[in-house]
Amino acid sequence: MWKWIFFLVVLAIPTALLPAQMQKEGLDLNGCIPDSILFNKNARWWYPGEPLQWANPALLDSLLSADLDAFSMVTESPRNKTVRRRIQCMRSPEGQTALFVVGDQRYITYDRETLENTSVSNVVGHSDGAIAYWHDSTLFFQNGRANWFLHAQRLFHSQQTWEMEQSQTNAPPPGAEHAFVFVLDSASCFIMLNGDLEYAKGPTPVISLPHGGMEWTPLGKLNPSITRLRARTVAWHLRDYVVAMHSGSALIIRRSDLQFILAPSKIAAAMQSELGDGNVPDNFWLGWKGDSLMVTVSGKRVVEVVTDIAQNGQWAPLILPADFPAESSKGGQDTGLAWPLALVMTIAFLVLLVDRAFRGKKKMFIPVAPSEGEMTLVSLSQETQVMLLHSGRQMGADAFDQIIDLDKVESPETRRSRRSRYIQLVNAEAQARFGRNLIERVRSTEDKRIMMYQIVRMDQEEE
Repeated sequence: MWKWIFFLVVLAIPTALLPAQMQKEGLDLNGCIPDSILFNKNARWWYPGEPLQWANPALLDSLLSADLDAFSMVTESPRNKTVRRRIQCMRSPEGQTALFVVGDQRYITYDRETLENTSVSNVVGHSDGAIAYWHDSTLFFQNGRANWFLHAQRLFHSQQTWEMEQSQTNAPPPGAEHAFVFVLDSASCFIMLNGDLEYAKGPTPVISLPHGGMEWTPLGKLNPSITRLRARTVAWHLRDYVVAMHSGSALIIRRSDLQFILAPSKIAAAMQSELGDGNVPDNFWLGWKGDSLMVTVSGKRVVEVVTDIAQNGQWAPLILPADFPAESSKGGQDTGLAWPLALVMTIAFLVLLVDRAFRGKKKMFIPVAPSEGEMTLVSLSQETQVMLLHSGRQMGADAFDQIIDLDKVESPETRRSRRSRYIQLVNAEAQARFGRNLIERVRSTEDKRIMMYQIVRMDQEEE
């Protein structure tokens, strides 16, 4: 418990700076300075990092010492029962850990032993409800709620200044601040909801924002077989899956190829039963390691392995191409343009294939027909263009790294991580544009122990 002694000393420093008339009033029965003395104009005030002191120390110690990839727990102020904060702990792919109070940039620690604060920010509230993630050994926060508005900003905790800073992007599309956001290795994806999906009218767009990039890129539309999802839900980002709970079932998204499945979940059912009225109990926590989820409900720990609950389901693409055909439910819509439009798109696709063979360094385009029935041109990413130039080839990791300019990277771990991000980005775009992956991992015919990378030809039928 020595780290708690250290932590209490850190918390006591601001107390020593309080005016003498405040200090002489003494502490209350909970060992805290009453809010009426501490900050008489705001009864909901707390010190930076103080919500860690509110938590059950034995429980928090056990979670910090457990070998979890991440955990989240709710704590309640002993001075004001209406004030609850969420503590979140996340481990990066490189093994670095960040512990912070959600929505409070004043306290972020990377030392789970001493809990020493490394943030010098003085901002509270701007990242409430944000999606936290690691990228290039830096802690990022996408979207959030400030005191008076929602935003779609991308924030990060600077390793140079220890301030919260904003990573600039182009102007976000309207509604991005309300979106359901999930994070891949290469980009953040936005399912453009506002409220509950079941009340949405028309197709739901899906947009991506590459990590480090500024362009918001349309990927397609959400598969209409998904009918229950809520805007601004905080998903669980596991090793191989993204999981969102709703109405007693789990939406499971496979990170490698953006396929999804809807499956019944005992954790989702338990959470709906326990938290259905929105009253989250003090010291409620959930955690995950690898692809296993765990939560304590009514004093009992429930553990669920995502691969087990998904094994009997039918996977389907999460994102469908935006150039979907007119739906029969539109009744009076004129279908006389269907055949000419299909012919134009077929010719355009053939032109694309011929152009790819002779294009040199020309820019590549793919036709997309929006719901209004007009034709527009949407450029493919540079990464996808590179892969299309090597269609039909099969190669090992070294050859693959050479064509995507990773052969100069010395660290095998870094190469593997960046290669995975590259493949995810290309396959996500290929699924949206072509309805299939462009890059597949296959076993070598000569040595089954070796994995090869197959660049699929888009002009050939799937086997």
